[in-house]
Amino acid sequence: MRYVKGKLSFLPTAEGFFNAETNAYVYQYKDHLGNVRLSYSDKSGDNTIQSSNEIIEETNYYPFGLAHKGYNQKNDALMKDYKYQYNGKEKQEELGLNFYDYGARNYDAAIGRWMNVDPLAEKYMRFTPYVYVANNPIMFIDPDGRKIVPTGMTPTQRKAYDSRINDVRGTNKMFNTIYSSLESSSKTHTIGFGSTISVNGNTVPGQVSPTSTGSSVVFENEGSFNNNPVLFEEFFHAYQIDNGLDNSGLNLEFEAKVGTTFMNEGTINDDGMDFDFEFEIFDMMLDNNLEKVNSKEFSESYKNAANKFSKYNIDNNVGTSNYKKETSSEPNNLKKMINETNTK
Repeated sequence: MRYVKGKLSFLPTAEGFFNAETNAYVYQYKDHLGNVRLSYSDKSGDNTIQSSNEIIEETNYYPFGLAHKGYNQKNDALMKDYKYQYNGKEKQEELGLNFYDYGARNYDAAIGRWMNVDPLAEKYMRFTPYVYVANNPIMFIDPDGRKIVPTGMTPTQRKAYDSRINDVRGTNKMFNTIYSSLESSSKTHTIGFGSTISVNGNTVPGQVSPTSTGSSVVFENEGSFNNNPVLFEEFFHAYQIDNGLDNSGLNLEFEAKVGTTFMNEGTINDDGMDFDFEFEIFDMMLDNNLEKVNSKEFSESYKNAANKFSKYNIDNNVGTSNYKKETSSEPNNLKKMINETNTK
């Protein structure tokens, strides 16, 4: 809701907005990223939209949000004070800067970059502190106030996503713990299907990247999304990012694979994993002794297996540097998942 000089100017709704000055409702068509593409109003009240005088605004965008010029139209006083466009965010036109206000930071669609440094930049060394949605604006958005955001999905894919997630949450307590934590987070985690590339150019079934406000999770296709170990591992990586813990002495890939082993209740057959340690996990689960994760004995076994994993990857040149990192600290993300599950 916006007031101009003390008077109500417009009232936004899910389908458009009500213009209080002209006493007219403006409908809006938005794409899968929330971009306002078409605004129209049935001025004549005949339930038919005439392109000549009832289509109020048409806007087409380059991928990073800059509006095309030359054929977009904005020809009605109904849109005079309504500035919500790309991603549904408000355009700031003061001083001719044309930034978008995302809440925490301002975004310049002309260069596809934030105009403010990421306050969490030290945690995400992989990206420049100004990068927008991991340079993938076709698949992802960087909204404010939403936690898990499925994006870039067809209606059929979204229905399948919701059904799959609900089924797994209902049958797997540890996965439900992770998903619930991400849902209630102040950070934003986007989920979608798209291209995934590993360090050697081969595609991988799933990939997680930190963003300025959380993470983006990409599954190569619906087949990989329906594979339990892939689903578990990628969401665990998002969980690691969400927790914001000090992971400086942790091999995050190994911790995610151990978390996947717990959730999968079976071996995940990944190269470099210590079968003796996996059997120790099975014994803990069979004996209903998950509290052992907090013991010194488990800590020693974990670090020993983690460093075997990193050595295997170093010797065989497998994976990125994340796969080769030595472990000296506790797997606090893993412990958090298990302990929170046990208290429910």
